[in-house]
Amino acid sequence: MTHEWKHPCYEIGFQKQVDTLTPSQLAFPYLLHAWLLQPAHQLVLVAGGPGSGKTYTVTQCLNHVQIPQLRMAYTARVACKMQGQTIHSALKLDWSKESALDKLFKELELETDSQVCIQKSNGLMQEFRCFARPQVVIIDEIGMVAHWLVYWIIQ
Repeated sequence: MTHEWKHPCYEIGFQKQVDTLTPSQLAFPYLLHAWLLQPAHQLVLVAGGPGSGKTYTVTQCLNHVQIPQLRMAYTARVACKMQGQTIHSALKLDWSKESALDKLFKELELETDSQVCIQKSNGLMQEFRCFARPQVVIIDEIGMVAHWLVYWIIQ
């Protein structure tokens, strides 16, 4: 599949990076290109088995695109791998013992009703201190993040 990767946001090396991707990984740069041509609010979930190159594909493609990005992960190890920050660092969340967020996590730890979680975590937006205005937000290993926290990040 040959494609001419031309857009003012692409940096030198984007084409070389795309050339290293497997056929299944190529879906992401095409999706990114379509979004650059016509930006819109989108939620994209990149799925695949362990070691399939999800983090590598997204990180390497976005490394060669000049757009404001916020890269986050639940753990420092994964955040470092994707050249990002932990969620609590990126959003300036106080995750210390007995903080509002710590208490909320303890309260909702065994809650199975999503609506109850959303209602009880409603005040979380006031805790976010992220003033960046990224065009792209990446949350790696999203399955490790509480669903109600993901809900408020997306908001």
